[in-house]
Amino acid sequence: QSYLKLFPNPVAQGGVATVALDLPDGVDVGPVELVVQDVMGRMVRTVKMERVGTSVQATFSPFSPPSPLAPGTYLLHLTSNGTWLAGGKLLVE
Repeated sequence: QSYLKLFPNPVAQGGVATVALDLPDGVDVGPVELVVQDVMGRMVRTVKMERVGTSVQATFSPFSPPSPLAPGTYLLHLTSNGTWLAGGKLLVE
């Protein structure tokens, strides 16, 4: 069982979002990547996650160049070596 944390949600204009995934004891995953998709399933951003103790996390700004995200709902997928680990939704204001 894994636990995904996403905050703040929604993320306000100019803000940053933090995504963290707590891993179960004894589970060792390879590099973890956060894939951000629009509601049509198009990939709009990828972010490399960093290991912090027994979790992986990333902080990113949906508004940063080169392609700021428009207000709306985005799907988040965390993957490791092509294996899906967790997912959620992010609302960008």
